[in-house]
Amino acid sequence: MLLETAAFFAIAGPLLSQVVEPAVLGQRTGVTPIAVVLSASIWAFLWGPIGLVLSTPLTVCLVVLGRHVGNLGFLDIMLGDRPALSPPQLFYQRMLAGDPTEAVIKAKEFLRERALATYYDEVALEGLRLAHQDVARGRLSPERLHILLRATDTLIDRLSSVRDPRPKGGQVGSEAAAAVMAAGPDHKVAVEVLSPQQLLQDWRGPSPVICFARPGTLDEVIAKMLTQVLVKHGIGSNTVAIGAEVDEAAIRASVPKDVRLICLSYIDPLSTLHLRHAVRIARREFRGSQVMLGIWRERDTAMGRQLSRSARADVMVPTIGRALEFVSNASRP
Repeated sequence: MLLETAAFFAIAGPLLSQVVEPAVLGQRTGVTPIAVVLSASIWAFLWGPIGLVLSTPLTVCLVVLGRHVGNLGFLDIMLGDRPALSPPQLFYQRMLAGDPTEAVIKAKEFLRERALATYYDEVALEGLRLAHQDVARGRLSPERLHILLRATDTLIDRLSSVRDPRPKGGQVGSEAAAAVMAAGPDHKVAVEVLSPQQLLQDWRGPSPVICFARPGTLDEVIAKMLTQVLVKHGIGSNTVAIGAEVDEAAIRASVPKDVRLICLSYIDPLSTLHLRHAVRIARREFRGSQVMLGIWRERDTAMGRQLSRSARADVMVPTIGRALEFVSNASRP
């Protein structure tokens, strides 16, 4: 009995204090397991048994201060379990490194708590806006941009396996939880999937919505995201790549005549004159169809309305969620 008691304390004590407690406390308090171990050692060295008892509460207090006091943010980075980079920055980093596999894993965790449209708007689209800023400043070479576009294409293809765009619940890791918190709640339209019976008769075809974008650009991958979201919400859509100069013959050859809405995808349009020219061609080739401008860089609502009026489009949308809302309203009685 003496040997069994000694073995119990020799094995169970270190196992609980060095493995189980750090893992459990780290998951529940927002502090990393290694920070729990280090804080216990440091506070015990300073204050003895009292420091050992108070180590976890004191460390949690430091982490909370780091999250809410700007000048103490380094404490959250050092001790907290949240990633140091924002979700869009992490997305951009992984796409730039040509590593879509990790991004897909994190995206699927995110989709347990939020809708697909929310992920694309709050994580992927924001990350691509960062890429656009670097391209505009000359900091992103064409080779690196090609890697980023190829990785983003792979991400979109793999997310096509997600059948239901609505959140389905489940456990998420710390990084995905931070992304969910930063994204906020889903919009109402992001959790609605339409059946064919809910659509107008002329919106029940295979591709009532066509998205035009320049090939090999950020415009094209964002158009593919929008197309995927529309299809998963019950509205047929397709993406068609066209050159920088709008070619009427190419449009006629690649698009069916029964389309109901044309989306022109631009992360940063060349000029208002270019937008007006593209809208005019779309209206001439597809009479009776609505024209939606997707200008993904523009977030100012007033500026968006002005651009829409200047280009003579029906609407300008800055996000995939807003585009989904407009299309959903237009396709129903």
